[in-house]
Amino acid sequence: MENIETKAKISKEVANKDFENWADALGIEYDMDGMNTEEKADFERLKAPIIKAIVDGRCVVDGNSLEYTIKSCAEAEGLIGKTVKIGIPSGKIYSGMDGYKETQNVHRLNGAMSGMTGLDVGIFPKLDIRDYSFFKAVVQLFLSI
Repeated sequence: MENIETKAKISKEVANKDFENWADALGIEYDMDGMNTEEKADFERLKAPIIKAIVDGRCVVDGNSLEYTIKSCAEAEGLIGKTVKIGIPSGKIYSGMDGYKETQNVHRLNGAMSGMTGLDVGIFPKLDIRDYSFFKAVVQLFLSI
């Protein structure tokens, strides 16, 4: 399995500011003052892989878009180094979940990730967990607004 080198690391403070700017542009509420303990924990769980990707240079905030570079992919090496642009969410997230039963949560999530990115739904199960967790967190944040 091959790994790609990503852009230089940035500080966690800068990554948090980038995240806040992106969240502002999309209407994602990130002020934890109004959240209860459970909501805070859920939000931090979703925010963590995005912040980590920004710090590591795998994700770059470009206004209201994220540009994410797939770092490693044991099952589909052709994806390594591919940059995926994630713009303002649309109804494609929801239509990507169509055709799957309510009990097929992972399939529905993969469909939403496909609708969000334009990538084939079959790509997501092949991603390494770090890359998968990033896309999962972004979709879940989108679904929370």
